[in-house]
Amino acid sequence: TASNPAQDDGDEDGIGDECDDCAVDPDNDADDDGTCGDVDNCPSTANADQTNGDSDAFGDACDTCPADANNDEDADGHCAPSDNCDTVANAGQADSDGDSIGEGKTIAVLTNGFNVYTRYLGSGVRKGLEGTAYKFIGRQSNFDADREVANFEELISLGVAGIVVLPHTLESSAHGYLAAKKASIPVVDLIGFEAAPADHGIIARLRNINAESVHLLAKWITETIEPCEILIVSSVPGQGFSEIYTRWLTEGLEIHGSGKWKIVDNQPGYYNRFEAIKAVKKMLAAHPKAKVIVDYATEMAIGIASYLKEENRRDIITVTSDGVEEMLPWMKEGWLTATRYYSPAGHGLAGVQVLRNFIEKGEKPDDAIDIDLTAGIVTKENIDEWVQRQPLCYDKYMVEIAKIP
Repeated sequence: TASNPAQDDGDEDGIGDECDDCAVDPDNDADDDGTCGDVDNCPSTANADQTNGDSDAFGDACDTCPADANNDEDADGHCAPSDNCDTVANAGQADSDGDSIGEGKTIAVLTNGFNVYTRYLGSGVRKGLEGTAYKFIGRQSNFDADREVANFEELISLGVAGIVVLPHTLESSAHGYLAAKKASIPVVDLIGFEAAPADHGIIARLRNINAESVHLLAKWITETIEPCEILIVSSVPGQGFSEIYTRWLTEGLEIHGSGKWKIVDNQPGYYNRFEAIKAVKKMLAAHPKAKVIVDYATEMAIGIASYLKEENRRDIITVTSDGVEEMLPWMKEGWLTATRYYSPAGHGLAGVQVLRNFIEKGEKPDDAIDIDLTAGIVTKENIDEWVQRQPLCYDKYMVEIAKIP
């Protein structure tokens, strides 16, 4: 329907240039992604966004080395930056002393805040880089969504090789994950209760909670105290952790307690001992007969225990999750009754090991990974045994971790 008296057909596809949407592409956008083949950076693979992290001639969707602009220059089957000799072929990647592993690369840890747990977690990430040439950098978000987004942007601008993330909220972390994906920077999520959208750059999710461990906690409550009212001090609304924890705890109380043990109130403590005390005061005023307080992190439990001691409330059972050294005397004195124990340092170490496997070998898990929750419910009778078995932190790195801005 277009006038073309010259009948020009530059790509010789039978469609005149005047009416040819792809006038120099005889295949006429073969992958149907809206970009003609002569300018499409993946002409046979649909990629409407044309993302090209390494700025070479190939879009990420069809680039075998999406972070290597030279596309395996030495043709040994290993792309830079993970190739430990990127201009000399060495398919076996042998490195007897390990000194070149991570050379020229930086691994970052980004935590939701900067309490004792996250510092211990950071020491685990740092431990996981021991004996390598990786540089380490850390950032913390002060439990603020905007700061979390800004931290992602800074780390991406610094060109880090990968990020281990303890996220603040699902929304703000998702923004960061997408930005990291566009920059071809792999991310390991250390909470990971919800599968990330396909276009986000999460290469692994590590869960520090599962239904079995929370149901076990519910069973322990029903076996330890007569039917009663239960108060919950949750973490950060919208993070994903509290929501699924509460759901599984409610299920567990129904399974093991036939509904006789009831959660009557739930207030956030924001991983802060002082906010946790406020929450407990408010709930006990409204529910003076409550006999169990379940909080979702020991940073809050320490505050709750100090308040109960001040009020001499020996009648209340307190249960928490994870562990820090400061909780130990509170457990041994009986103000903190039990914990769903796991090591924060082990949490960080597991995350960086997964990230390194991806950076160095291209390996990533098919599904979310549960960190070691074999301790079950730990009390003052066996806490020392479990701390010895699963160290809470790596002291040699704590001074370095304390400097994280």
